[in-house]
Amino acid sequence: MDSIEDWLALHCQGEWDVRFGGIVETDEGIIRKQLDVMFEKIEDKTSFRDQFLTHGDAGAAGVSYRG
Repeated sequence: MDSIEDWLALHCQGEWDVRFGGIVETDEGIIRKQLDVMFEKIEDKTSFRDQFLTHGDAGAAGVSYRG
């Protein structure tokens, strides 16, 4: 969570918030942490999605995106 907050602090122009959303177990038995990220500005949300979540390692790190 710290690395996500660091990224947001450096890249967002508006306000943002990150909250722990719980722990989810996948069908494969993998345990993942769920984080809820909220943005004041749509541009920041788009930048977060494009620059952070679309990297090839995002899925391996357990990162997913819901618009």
